[in-house]
Amino acid sequence: MYDLMKPNSVEWLTDEEVIRARNQVHALREHWRPFGPQGVHSYTLGRATYLSPRFDQTIAEDVEFMHMHFGWLFDRTVEKIKEVFDIDNVRIFDEVTTPGFHVFTGPADAVEIPHYHVDTTIDHFIPDAPDDGWMHSFGALLDNISDPPAHLDYIYEGVHSSQVYEMGHMNLWNSYMKHKIGGVKSITNEEFRITFQGHVCKLDGEYVVYF
Repeated sequence: MYDLMKPNSVEWLTDEEVIRARNQVHALREHWRPFGPQGVHSYTLGRATYLSPRFDQTIAEDVEFMHMHFGWLFDRTVEKIKEVFDIDNVRIFDEVTTPGFHVFTGPADAVEIPHYHVDTTIDHFIPDAPDDGWMHSFGALLDNISDPPAHLDYIYEGVHSSQVYEMGHMNLWNSYMKHKIGGVKSITNEEFRITFQGHVCKLDGEYVVYF
């Protein structure tokens, strides 16, 4: 049984599925949106709740776009979340945002991500969500960097720890746990760190998956 308060890593995508998703992200580069942190070239593909105004009418267009290109990956996500948490009644939360991608690339010198945070931005869209404080986050590595490899830094029971991402595994953690993406010593202009990201929370008795 998983300790659902701290990060876990579970096998998920096949090598072929990792390559399929990675190639689709690269093929859609003109749709990448820049965002922080400073000192590194960073983008999202898809709309993250923490970067989206609550009443942005273009979110529906992005939801349709993401389903068109990544519907197969959303299906695999729902299947895995049902399995890991032993729950039913799980769906992609199209009313907010679909799961999406973080992309980091170079050239960049050393980058240290300064701020730990929690993943509770669903409150931005739906006050008082989720039910019973049930909320978890996930990330799956699709493309890696070398120095050091992609990892999650987190604070669990007052102790700072880290978890290295394995390609294609689904990494899961409690959304209320303080965490941040791991820093890097350098990124070349030919390196990419691509992760598929999302959250799942219980809302009005069902489980919804969003970015």
